[in-house]
Amino acid sequence: MAKIAPPAAPPQAPFKIRNPEGIGVLYVRQYTGRAWLVTHVGNRRHQATGIPWPDDDGTKRNRLGITQRQQVAVTRGLAILQQRVLEYRHPELRQEPTEAPTRLMLSAAIEEFNQAKGVHSKSKAIQSRYRNAVEHLLIGSKGDLVLESTTLRKRIITLKEEAEAKVNINYLKKLMYKVREMCEYWEQCGYVERNPINAIGIPNQVHEDDVQPMEQETFRRIVELATRQHHHTFVEYLMLMLGMGLRASEAVGLTWDDWNGQTLRVHGKRVRGNRTGVRFYAVFDTHGRATTPGLPGTLWPLEETLDRIRQRTGGKGKFFPEKTIANYQRMLLQLREELDLPPHNTLRSLRSGAVLIMRDVYKWGVEFRCLQLGHSVAVHIRHYEKRRRRSEESAEAAVTYHI
Repeated sequence: MAKIAPPAAPPQAPFKIRNPEGIGVLYVRQYTGRAWLVTHVGNRRHQATGIPWPDDDGTKRNRLGITQRQQVAVTRGLAILQQRVLEYRHPELRQEPTEAPTRLMLSAAIEEFNQAKGVHSKSKAIQSRYRNAVEHLLIGSKGDLVLESTTLRKRIITLKEEAEAKVNINYLKKLMYKVREMCEYWEQCGYVERNPINAIGIPNQVHEDDVQPMEQETFRRIVELATRQHHHTFVEYLMLMLGMGLRASEAVGLTWDDWNGQTLRVHGKRVRGNRTGVRFYAVFDTHGRATTPGLPGTLWPLEETLDRIRQRTGGKGKFFPEKTIANYQRMLLQLREELDLPPHNTLRSLRSGAVLIMRDVYKWGVEFRCLQLGHSVAVHIRHYEKRRRRSEESAEAAVTYHI
């Protein structure tokens, strides 16, 4: 019985198509994690066409083994290849443009990138990061400009200096990665001669103290200013975050269904030791003692914070209805600028500041802290203790009461 030959595998890069004129090849090459059509005519090697090679979408293939979308790209690429072959054979036919080509505006290039990469269909968090990258590093307060390598590089350098005073170094690094992705696309399309981020570089992440704790005096000043401006809900939010060491998203997601009179159910981050991400924060221990008695003049006791939130919400629904993390981040940024505070005083710094209170004021052992905060001892030591940890706690947890 004759064996049935397996179907031919779809073409992989490089996928070569020879020009019908007999000179030159159109083929696919990988650049920056994506395939692009490139021409090879005579001694002009690897001359880009600006046409991306579509991914295999699983649709029907033609006799060449490529999909319909890929065939459209090949048709466009062959026209460019044939023109380059003609110019190679007859250099005298090459016509130099009498006028400088019209340059693309930066705003138009950003919109094209968003459409090509499908940014509008990504998650809200990713969309926000792309928007912030444009706001902080490309457009900002400077307005639009003609897209060109040198001009774009100077613009990014200028806005980067301004952004360093507004956002922390780790978030700035993430925004720089997004800008580099945009510049790579524009370079492949031929809109810029070179990627300006390669010359500027991306700042290194701060490893030792990337999450600096918010000092108690700084926290007190922020709370006092927010109270004078009647941002009472925001003050309750800050008190809850510092008192419990919550993540920003955990505090926003709390509801009265999560409170049973003794513990608060927190929907947090899924970790290796807790795949559900749900943990129970003990407001009172088994003896009825308050675990977070607060700090005089700085932090209310957790009982008082919950009472104030109950009076505002009626004890139903969410603790912070119709509020988002972005709202609170903008409000904190505004207060921080009015008080002329450094940019590391973020919502995230409240969690690191809570660690110091739990350890040095409440005298909790590392195991009980991890139980309340929702992560392992190894993560706690690595990301929250750093140089501030006591040497004896790195070997063995201090003794304290547990639930």
